[in-house]
Amino acid sequence: MRKFYDQYIEKMFQKYRSFLLYVFFGGCTTAINVITYAGCSRLLHLETVPSNVAAWVTAVTWAYVTNKIWVFESKSWGLKELFREMVSFVVCRVATGTLDMAVMYVTVDALGWPDILMKMASNGLVIVLNFVFSKLVIFRKRTS
Repeated sequence: MRKFYDQYIEKMFQKYRSFLLYVFFGGCTTAINVITYAGCSRLLHLETVPSNVAAWVTAVTWAYVTNKIWVFESKSWGLKELFREMVSFVVCRVATGTLDMAVMYVTVDALGWPDILMKMASNGLVIVLNFVFSKLVIFRKRTS
């Protein structure tokens, strides 16, 4: 029974490997994003938008490296393919970063809701959208 259980767990892990790693690294990315935002807004006393820009740039850099290497295991290291991945990654992240910025501006600056709570909620939405873009657009397996 133990062997069956171990095989089942291994099979399920392999089936959902990229999703599980994405959740893990997405959690790390979110932590980096929120910590950077908090550091900029609380320690450096920057406004919401500049703090959010710094958090976004830091998080996107981390996310690209971890997604390429560990989550989606992209083997493309040729200059053309690397450039295509990086550009599409940044474009998709700009789209979700713009959404994040809009959510933060409306909920925090316009409505006065708690900034850290709104940052975490916004990041939840962004994580889901980024996974879809990464899986279906950026790091999809290409046939020659």
